[in-house]
Amino acid sequence: MDQEKPEKQSGLSTRGALWVGVGVVLILALAFFLASFVGAMVHVHNVLRDGTENWGGIWTDENVEIAVKRLGGPERAAGQLSFYLRLPERVTTYRRQAVTLLGFCGKSAVPALKRALKNEDTFVRSHAVYALGRIGPAAKGAVCSLKEALEGESDMVAIGAARVLFKMGAPDIDKTVSILMRMLEDKKGSERKSAAITLGEMGTAAKNAVPILAQAVEDEDVEVRIYAARALWQVAADKDKALPVLLRELTDGEAKVRRIAAKALGVFGASAEAAIPALEQALNGGREDVRAAAAEALKKIRGGE
Repeated sequence: MDQEKPEKQSGLSTRGALWVGVGVVLILALAFFLASFVGAMVHVHNVLRDGTENWGGIWTDENVEIAVKRLGGPERAAGQLSFYLRLPERVTTYRRQAVTLLGFCGKSAVPALKRALKNEDTFVRSHAVYALGRIGPAAKGAVCSLKEALEGESDMVAIGAARVLFKMGAPDIDKTVSILMRMLEDKKGSERKSAAITLGEMGTAAKNAVPILAQAVEDEDVEVRIYAARALWQVAADKDKALPVLLRELTDGEAKVRRIAAKALGVFGASAEAAIPALEQALNGGREDVRAAAAEALKKIRGGE
């Protein structure tokens, strides 16, 4: 009996030591995982910070591609950026930049971008819309989320969502056009301008907006007038209504207005032949950017492009 007791105690101590060993291994594994995760998030933060500081906040396509490469390529970058965006906002300073990078990560970035569309920060949502648009048809899984954004409080986000939905070939495009028409009537100048630009990009799909665009060419905001005239041509090929507006603005006292009008005339191609004398006059003086826009428009009107 006395010999059995030490053997029993020895068995218990062996099992206890085994469990302690297992516990130590699990703790070490967890510590390794946490250290790797924290290291990865610090790396993401540093890549986003370096890009923002080194490029002065200007994230060109080339700069974004460099950052994605530093994160291990599109697939790995999508996973890391997704985790980064799940962290508390107080420790994720570069959320907007992270969302922009996701636009270069393909379909695997779509779930994270759908979550970003619900972010409280308007600019994060706007960047998410842009990113989904860049991914293109592969982001069709986000159509429902984009439709929600279309009817949200931010007009900037809604206009971007409308553009992306159209490019994706989403159904119910008439509803999208209706929302843009409402913006063109009711909103402040910058939003009316963006609405007119987007309607023009939709071409004949925005035919229901023709009456509103015809009114907008008389808008109090000169840029709205120009973009509405361009859109009227893009949607309905209404040269008689649109061309006089642009010819008038081409003689405006402000160089920026003349430049925008000249660029808009280039969209008409050979149909803007009547604008050639005015554009040639714009080549003879004034700012370089106006002359360049006039030269480009003349090239398109004369069939150079």
